[in-house]
Amino acid sequence: MSGSSSIKRSVFIRNAAAFAGTAFYGTANEDQNNPEVAIDNTLFTKNQKLEGSLAAVVGASRISLALRNNTFFNNQLGIGGLAFLYTINPIPVPVISHNVIQTPLGGSTCRTQGGIPVPDIASENVYVGGTCFEEHPTDQIETDLQFLDLSIPIADSKVVSVPVPLVTSPVVNSGAPNASNTDPAACLEEDIFGDVRQGACDAGVFEGGLELELFSDGFEAVPIR
Repeated sequence: MSGSSSIKRSVFIRNAAAFAGTAFYGTANEDQNNPEVAIDNTLFTKNQKLEGSLAAVVGASRISLALRNNTFFNNQLGIGGLAFLYTINPIPVPVISHNVIQTPLGGSTCRTQGGIPVPDIASENVYVGGTCFEEHPTDQIETDLQFLDLSIPIADSKVVSVPVPLVTSPVVNSGAPNASNTDPAACLEEDIFGDVRQGACDAGVFEGGLELELFSDGFEAVPIR
């Protein structure tokens, strides 16, 4: 991908790569002066690197990368894999806010060539396994996200299993209420389904966690949204 672009309300699932981005790789020509690629309300899950390769979920070179309300969860990257970001050249990161980023066992959060990018604005992200960015006072470092796989319908009568937070998840109500819709660090107004985000918004792509309704025998549970 090259030039200024945006990705919104998308799901990248079960992709594989040997280098850079298993789900997304953004680049630009040297004369394009770091065009911005904005990734909003997008879920990255179950992506994997090929054996013996260096790969991350997102790869970037010569672009400006803005990330808001995305979820990076259960990406199978293993030893040498990067749970989040690999940059080929130093890149500007104007904003990284309200994302959920899980680093799997054996992997790293990110790696860069030429220095770690320092976001102009970093706020209210939820990390598992740490972050390569300088930790912002409003960021959270957690050990258990309390997500549940839920099957949702997609095109052509197919369903896909995606991770959705329970109401007890630390991502729920982790953000501050939006002071202004023009604030680049504010939560997005809607989630991946188009549901309006309420009050103290949730980090990641979903707004509102799942409740589990137990049957009287106590042996089964049904997620309700």
